[in-house]
Amino acid sequence: MKEYKKSYTGFLIILLLYLIAAFFPIFIPAIHDRPGAVTAWMCFATAVFVFITVFYIYKSEKLYLFSGVTYEQAAKLSPEQRRNYAYLHVKKFLPATVILIAYSVLAYIAKLPDAVNIVVLCFVLVAAAFSTMKIKMDKE
Repeated sequence: MKEYKKSYTGFLIILLLYLIAAFFPIFIPAIHDRPGAVTAWMCFATAVFVFITVFYIYKSEKLYLFSGVTYEQAAKLSPEQRRNYAYLHVKKFLPATVILIAYSVLAYIAKLPDAVNIVVLCFVLVAAAFSTMKIKMDKE
């Protein structure tokens, strides 16, 4: 059984890739000049990278990356309990990701305004986050 270690390296790599991906279209005039295109892209990138982060937490069992979970709490759980807890979060964020990807494509095609894109992104992500509040860790 491998030792459970605290590390933020994977998360920091994901965060760096997200920042590059999210702001990349700003430097492409064909995208930048189209109304709502940059925020539609950011909506897409944010949805994908939030899901990648949640999936990374699931695969790596690094529950302490979730708000409200300490490393000590996560270390007390068995690997199976950590995976089960993280999997419940994956199940909550997957539909939000699919909705936001579909929305971002629609927003790009329909040239929806930036404000609408931002409100939809925030609403869907906050709804997904609130839906995880009832998830409790199994105690040993």
